[in-house]
Amino acid sequence: MDRIRIGVLSHAHGHANTYCQVMRDFPDVKLVASWDDDQARGRQAAQAYGLEFRPEADAVIKDPRIDALIIACETNRHAELIERAAAAGKHLLCKKPMATTLEDCDRIIAAVRRAGVKFSMAFQMRQDPVNRKMKQLLGEDAVGRVFLVRRRHTINVLLNPTFGTGGTRWHVDPAANVGMFFDDATHAADWFYWMLGAPRSVTAE
Repeated sequence: MDRIRIGVLSHAHGHANTYCQVMRDFPDVKLVASWDDDQARGRQAAQAYGLEFRPEADAVIKDPRIDALIIACETNRHAELIERAAAAGKHLLCKKPMATTLEDCDRIIAAVRRAGVKFSMAFQMRQDPVNRKMKQLLGEDAVGRVFLVRRRHTINVLLNPTFGTGGTRWHVDPAANVGMFFDDATHAADWFYWMLGAPRSVTAE
């Protein structure tokens, strides 16, 4: 069986480790190598998930044996790494949010189109069984015409006192990630877009 050979650029975002933990048991996936500018964090993750740790990002990006990359660095660094990875012909899965500025979003879109690689944002809530059932019911018109939707989205990790002080503190850094509302509210925005389609108009009060 042919296997998709995957590399990881940074383990800053903890979800990268979750993906690796799951994918290492997939028969059609081969976890090859990872890079992290925090070498202690990177080496620990690589050892845990059977990856080869490489201290230089280009050693992963330019490896012809790697088909696709997971981008899980700090949000404000996505554009630079994606430009390099796309230019190397790598297919990409990027942690959300795409970037911290519209300019960097445009850089990413341009790089992906220029290279012709596959690109996806990691909105895992689209795979939640409850959400998928809701989308199915909407598609079947089982609930009629939707007039009002209220969605509650909580960020329980903020109750952890070490989240804002340890290695994950970049999540609340204004430069690296704007803030956790900006970061996690993208899940809710994507949920509405995926569940109900693009809005015809938006009104702010």
